Amino acid sequence: MSAPLDHLSLKDTTPVTEALENTFDKAARSLRDVSLQLQGAISIATHHNEHADEEFVIQTVRLGLALVNGFASTWSAGADGLALIADDEAEWWWSGEFELPFAEADRHGVVRASVSTIPEGVTIPSRLVRVARSIGGDEVDLTDRGAGVPPQWDGKCYVSVRQYDGYIPGAALVTFRMVGAAGQTIAELDPVSAVFSM
Repeated sequence: MSAPLDHLSLKDTTPVTEALENTFDKAARSLRDVSLQLQGAISIATHHNEHADEEFVIQTVRLGLALVNGFASTWSAGADGLALIADDEAEWWWSGEFELPFAEADRHGVVRASVSTIPEGVTIPSRLVRVARSIGGDEVDLTDRGAGVPPQWDGKCYVSVRQYDGYIPGAALVTFRMVGAAGQTIAELDPVSAVFSM
């Protein structure tokens, strides 16, 4: 793995570790957002100006929303984790390599992928989709959680789908997006075709 904060490789991942990683990732992002909003409120409170009262009320509302959204997203990740453990079949299916054009401009987030089956149009649950980049040999580094993409990332990546409920991945449409620390979409690409295989 490329850094101590990165998560387990796919070959070392179990449903339980995957559920814990996803929940921890959501909680860490939520805490960062709450921390930023709290710092803003403290800064306004300690640097009075003529509009400080209005700004403080607005910032306090933002802090409250960050707390509510953080709790909801962490709770949702925990529920998804339990579903992941219940759904699990150990097979991971891989796409061919993609080269994402937003890599050079946006290197400060995580890359997420949405996968929809062809021709059915069924969207695979996000907890069963991972994005990874090759780091040499058969090793991959996950770019959709934790530290996200490294500064030297060239935009090349793979998408992996976990088999579930008897579904065997095949042809699909993949949509990529870069997501920032607060969960906002920084960049998004049009869907591209892919074929998943073992």
